[in-house]
Amino acid sequence: MSSRSFLVVLLVLLPPIAHPDHRLSAQPAPLDVYHAIVEQYRLGRIEAAAKLLREAGSDAIGQAIADLARDLERGRESPWPSIDIQGAVMFHTEAVLSGMAALPSEQAWHLQAAKRLVELRAPGSRRPLPEVFVRSWLLLMVWRAQGMLELDEASEWLGHVTRRFAPDGETLLTAGSLEETRAWPKLAASLPRAPLQATLPAPGRGSLLKTAESFYRRALRLDPRLAEARLRLGWVLHQRGHYAEALEDLRRVIDAPGDQWVPYLARLFAGASCEGMLKADEAAEYYRAAISIRPETQTPRIALAFAVWSTASNASGWESARAHLLALRDPTGDATDPWWQYEFGQSWRVPAAFQEMRGEVAR
Repeated sequence: MSSRSFLVVLLVLLPPIAHPDHRLSAQPAPLDVYHAIVEQYRLGRIEAAAKLLREAGSDAIGQAIADLARDLERGRESPWPSIDIQGAVMFHTEAVLSGMAALPSEQAWHLQAAKRLVELRAPGSRRPLPEVFVRSWLLLMVWRAQGMLELDEASEWLGHVTRRFAPDGETLLTAGSLEETRAWPKLAASLPRAPLQATLPAPGRGSLLKTAESFYRRALRLDPRLAEARLRLGWVLHQRGHYAEALEDLRRVIDAPGDQWVPYLARLFAGASCEGMLKADEAAEYYRAAISIRPETQTPRIALAFAVWSTASNASGWESARAHLLALRDPTGDATDPWWQYEFGQSWRVPAAFQEMRGEVAR
């Protein structure tokens, strides 16, 4: 069956929701086509949805979204409840995250389409999407941009969150991690600045870390259970040279429940703070504890080797340090080490957060 025949058959099977402005056209109305795309996505037929989008073209789908917006603004609600707007947002999001939209221009179009849907309003400022969904989606966009080191874009998305919703622990954690990413030594010197800021001195790393610390403390005041905020506060304090205070916070999340991401890094960072206080033996114990959680990673093994070497006073001690280095595994197994993900902020949460949101609308 040709792609055009496939589209015609599918539109025949679906109930028409054509907008009045398009009913006299010989071509399928944009809203009908969009309805078909979203329904295929909700049924788990992603390739079929993508095929319909390619056949329809971005202009037609843009027109459908414009029709939805106009209907809502006019209080004409008959067409839009037939389209699952939440499902539509997730379709455009998945197109970006999955690589289905490969070109930057395609990704930008999908993100703009999703953003337009998220911003839809009905008379009286009513919105067709649950606020909890909108907040989760906006944070997802922050984390995605942060993972790509598009920090200006991440800040812009975060601005949408803070303007629309009251501050909470998760939002403040995200804000702090953005400042921490900006303070990344390998990144801070290379970040571009806006033209109007070109003559101004760039914020120093110390200033960025201090701002991050403030966000983490505010996050913990609102939600003391945020283990990652406690972890990041501890590492920021370490980077600022406050080793004893850092160790105090890190010890509080060494056995944090849930994902091992936080306990592993808490042990690794606690070891570093102990070394900062010239307590190499205690640092070595924390590094061994980190290895027990993630034995495939290299970072704690290298740290352990140097901690042992720093206290070695004879050939036996040096041989012990050498043995730790020789125990390093295949470097390809180190790609999942949370240490390499840490500076990319909350981006490590994107896959799980997306799957949870997708599960609400699609098979």
